[in-house]
Amino acid sequence: YAGQLSLGTAAFMGVGAYACFKMVTLMPWLNPILAILLSGLFSAGVGVAFGTTSWRSKWFYLAIATLAAQFFLIWLFEKWAWLYNYSNTGAIQAPNLDIFGVYVSGPLASSVTQYYVVLIIVSLLTMLCINLTRGTLGRTWKATRDMDIAAELIGINLMRSKLTAFAVSSYIVGVAGALFVFQWRGAAEPNLFEIGLSFEVLFIAIIG
Repeated sequence: YAGQLSLGTAAFMGVGAYACFKMVTLMPWLNPILAILLSGLFSAGVGVAFGTTSWRSKWFYLAIATLAAQFFLIWLFEKWAWLYNYSNTGAIQAPNLDIFGVYVSGPLASSVTQYYVVLIIVSLLTMLCINLTRGTLGRTWKATRDMDIAAELIGINLMRSKLTAFAVSSYIVGVAGALFVFQWRGAAEPNLFEIGLSFEVLFIAIIG
């Protein structure tokens, strides 16, 4: 599903970024790394919501469903002022967040510190993905990908398989969106998560 889900990747990244922004502004005492990891849960929830409506779809039709999610979420980022704390600019900005007095995000954070934060989180997610793909869930995904009819005949629940794939991939994308804004860009507007970014990720997934 990597290539098909990539058509809505930018919007799911936006969900993670906005979720992280709301958490650190509503709960400034929250650990920044924990906030970034938790932001993926919101993206996973949105991914499952859209996946539920299109789990019987595949190939071109699944791509169209994720493309619809892309446009709907961008519209939501622009129109729901609560997401960006009713700012006049409509933008979100990474505040200065620290762990034990060391700033890990915001204008006061050093690039070296931000790099190590990204490295730690990416390493954790990489180990998680490796363990998932080597386990029962990963074999279920592979069977569903290779031939869903045969997978269903041997007792695999296709809906559960596809929705877990949506959930896990959306979670990772949501965390990536939080890292994208809080550890690199520093600020973001809804147009940052436009379809162009989704195509960049699509090319990375296919060519890479």
